Amino acid sequence: MKKLFLSFVLVFASFFSLNAQTGLGGGIAYGFDVSELGIQLRGVHQFNDTWGGGADFIYYLEGVEDVSIWEFNANAHYMLTSTDQATLYALAGINLFGASVSFLGETVSNTETGLNLGAGGKIGISDNISGIGELKFSIGDASQLLLAAGILFNLN
Repeated sequence: MKKLFLSFVLVFASFFSLNAQTGLGGGIAYGFDVSELGIQLRGVHQFNDTWGGGADFIYYLEGVEDVSIWEFNANAHYMLTSTDQATLYALAGINLFGASVSFLGETVSNTETGLNLGAGGKIGISDNISGIGELKFSIGDASQLLLAAGILFNLN
């Protein structure tokens, strides 16, 4: 899990240039199919007035010992409306959903892929901090509705 998280951070940091259009942050997410709350790490980048993108990693706080559930999402954002303080966007992208269970010294894991469709919004709290929320549905073998909310720190 630590290697996966570190890989996510390094790939994301190298992919996006650091300017006022980039934000990093975190929050919480709830997966309705897994019925679990998760911790989310997120990065977003605004390419122009119409297009942006985001990537996030969610680790679900499964209440069962030796069970690990996570997902990684990479989405394109199409701006529906935008002002200086708020943005509303449609999103589409890919989802990787993984789960592993350890039992009697053996670990079994599985990863599924899917397509994300949904919407999100961002609202300015201060010059360098924004609140963000998303509602999306992942279509695939591990289909589920996901609701996420968090804070972004805008990088200048």
